[in-house]
Amino acid sequence: MPFVPPELQFRAADYIERLRPFSIHLGLDAVRLLSAQAGDPQKELRFIHLAGTNGKGSTAALLESALRRAGFVTGLYTSPHLIDLRERFRINGRAVPVAEFEEETARLAALPAAEKCSYFEFTTVLALRLFLRRHCEVVIWETGLGGRLDATNIVDPMLSVITNIALDHQKFLGETIPEIASEKAGIVKAHRPVFCGVMPPEAREVIHAAAQACCAPFFALTEADVPKLEKVLTSPRFRQVFTLDGHRIELALPGVMQRRNAALAFQVLAYLSQRFSFDLATALSAWQTVRWPGRLEQLSDRLWLDGGHNPDGISSLREALTELYGQAERFTVIFGAFADKDVSPSLTALSGLARRFIFTVADVSGRDVRDPEELCRQVAPLPAESAPDVASALAVAQRYPERTLVCGSLYLIGAALRSLGAADRVLDLG
Repeated sequence: MPFVPPELQFRAADYIERLRPFSIHLGLDAVRLLSAQAGDPQKELRFIHLAGTNGKGSTAALLESALRRAGFVTGLYTSPHLIDLRERFRINGRAVPVAEFEEETARLAALPAAEKCSYFEFTTVLALRLFLRRHCEVVIWETGLGGRLDATNIVDPMLSVITNIALDHQKFLGETIPEIASEKAGIVKAHRPVFCGVMPPEAREVIHAAAQACCAPFFALTEADVPKLEKVLTSPRFRQVFTLDGHRIELALPGVMQRRNAALAFQVLAYLSQRFSFDLATALSAWQTVRWPGRLEQLSDRLWLDGGHNPDGISSLREALTELYGQAERFTVIFGAFADKDVSPSLTALSGLARRFIFTVADVSGRDVRDPEELCRQVAPLPAESAPDVASALAVAQRYPERTLVCGSLYLIGAALRSLGAADRVLDLG
């Protein structure tokens, strides 16, 4: 699919961007009203609803690729996007075409309730319209923030998936693991199975209680269920090899965290293969080539990108790179973050991977960013310097012999991908 530069796209993207993309509006009244005026498209679609602190996107990509390989027409709704708003709405792995995006946005914007919706509320109903238009048979449906009051929670899914629970967005979701788990558990629905990934016991107990209250079958993984790495294949592309319930898995996503995600997705697919009578082995073969851009993504032998932005995500990143390269490997780390993030724990974790830091910013209007010079002082005595933008930071990194790791924010990753001309790679997962 060719990349259409934003300046050539219709006013659809401009209209949506004016809806304050970084404002947080928790509650379901506005999104329900807009959906009702749009014909309640969610009532004609089948959903897998995902929540969790980290791992939602990767788990969604695993489920989508496998179900597409099994023969389903898939819809995939995720956020945020990296380079183009249309990435949030994928049909059979591809970002929705420009013409459909423009047409459905214009129709939805004309409804009276649209003017009262936030950015995410509007895009959520837009996704429903786009997926119904294409007759998607299964929609993988990712929450934006939390679960209970998230705009995506207007659907009645076939099943719910909660990947993990860690501290993040405490201002909105609660200060403790059980409080955050309670918000995520808001996606559990009566008599609909809920599948939980590896998480702290106190989080699992909260979700289990919510499932019991809804008479929902409950399935949960522990660390003992995570498969061990058996080997790594590098030709013609990277795959890690392991076994799940007798199935030999080749997974194109690296790291222990992705094996955790794969173990969770496997449980869901095994359940669905019984319900819909598709061949599980055929579905799982899609993981040999599955991609999820910007999440521990290797663009070359010398360049890695990862959107990890909280301590749990950074810990998984470090775990994966250490497994691949050993304890002694060090990187030139390009890092940037938003001002509302406490980056000290993340920088502490990254210091164990870094030979040096290059701090920069992603040019995102409407949201304050961390001052690169301030971040340089935080990592002393490690060598650190600042760069005005991501392209400049990548150019500086080429002077050094180590591999380069870009991380800290998905918006920073998006800026890196744009500067590297990787748009087509992002828009089409096929």
